This record gives sequence, structure tokens and C-alpha cells, in this order.
Amino acid sequence: MSCFCHKRAQAVLLFTRLYCLSYSRILVPTFGTSLPARQVYNNLPRKRQVSLRNLSQKLFCHMPGTVAPSNPLLEAVKDVDMDSGRFKYVLIKIWDPHHKNQHKYIVRGYSRAAFHADVFEEVEPGLEGLGLECHCTGGGRVLHEPDKKSIHVYGYSQGFGLADHSITTEVLRKHFPHYTSITWSNEGY
Repeated sequence: MSCFCHKRAQAVLLFTRLYCLSYSRILVPTFGTSLPARQVYNNLPRKRQVSLRNLSQKLFCHMPGTVAPSNPLLEAVKDVDMDSGRFKYVLIKIWDPHHKNQHKYIVRGYSRAAFHADVFEEVEPGLEGLGLECHCTGGGRVLHEPDKKSIHVYGYSQGFGLADHSITTEVLRKHFPHYTSITWSNEGY
């Protein structure tokens, strides 16, 4: 069995133990069979019964098509908080200081903010209160039209510089999957 298949088998079997023991049967994709979940895990040699920490750090991070393990602190923060209409926005990178390799981007934009710094200064204390560190990677403007299910990201911040609008639109697409148009441009102010 190749190294990848062996690691995938470990991942599937550990997942079985941690999350699926209450189910009567589970399909084990690597082997193409349906077995009782407890039997799958108990048939592993003891040295193959790895912990969730090892799984998340050694297996899932290196397996194609998988996402890094979630951090409850990061998951507690909404990806997007913004108004409707035309307004200034900032793209903020947040991370847990105890797990610096885990981070995410959040988008904040409010029509009440006269400057991009006003948006960041409103958000920063709340993030720090959660024990997270944050950095404003840049800003721009947003035209958000909920009735048309449309968002256009453009422009830049004079104080923070140009945000990576491609990252911003990916975060917005994840948050607004039902929108028909989410576009960006580096043109305009």
C-alpha cells in the first residue's frame, strides 16, 4: 500500500473512531466495504490508533482536497459583516497567537465609516478581546446590492493600501453562495 493510501486509511479509521462509533455501519472508502464502525477501529493495531492531534497535524494538512483543522477561536468570528449600498471595507487577517499557522481572512465594511481606519478601529478591540491577533491587509470599496444579489469590490485604501480583492471575493462567495454576481476590480477609488 502506498504511503498516501496508508495515511488515508489511518484518517478514515480515526474519523470512524472519533465521530461515527454511534452509527451501526460505515462505508470505508479506502477498502470499499461497509463494516461496523467499532470493528473497523478495533481491528487496527494499537500503534495505528493515532490521536486527533496527530491526524490534524500530520494527515489532513497533507492530503489533497482537505482543509486545515478548524480553530474554535477563529470559527467564532463571522467571515463577513457589512452593510448594503456603497461603502468602504477592509480585509483583515486574523490568527490565534498560540497556533500561528492557522489563520483566516474576514471582511468588514460599514456605510457609517468615513475612513477605512474607522472600520478597522471598530473591529480590532473585539478581536483582541477574543484573544486573537489581527492585521489589516488593505481596503477598498464595495457596492453591495442585496436586491440584485450582486456585490462589486473595487478601489483601495489610502491608509492601508490595496486589499487583495481576489481573497475578498472568495470570502464573500463563501458567505453569499446564493448571489449571482460577485466581482472585483482594482480600478477606481
